[in-house]
Amino acid sequence: MKGKGVKAVREGEKNNTMKSMRISDKNAKQVEVEVLNQLAMVSHKPLEGSLGRDKRNDDTIKSQEV
Repeated sequence: MKGKGVKAVREGEKNNTMKSMRISDKNAKQVEVEVLNQLAMVSHKPLEGSLGRDKRNDDTIKSQEV
């Protein structure tokens, strides 16, 4: 009985991985496009802000070194 249970679980895991692979294959391009769009929307201001912060951090590090 234990052996049959283990086989059933393994078969279920295989089926789940196959289903997830099929879903990811179908939606991969859509997800990539959505992610790229989100990055494009978000990247402009936060990148400028992060660069400004990096400069401020560099200034504080320099002042500490002096």
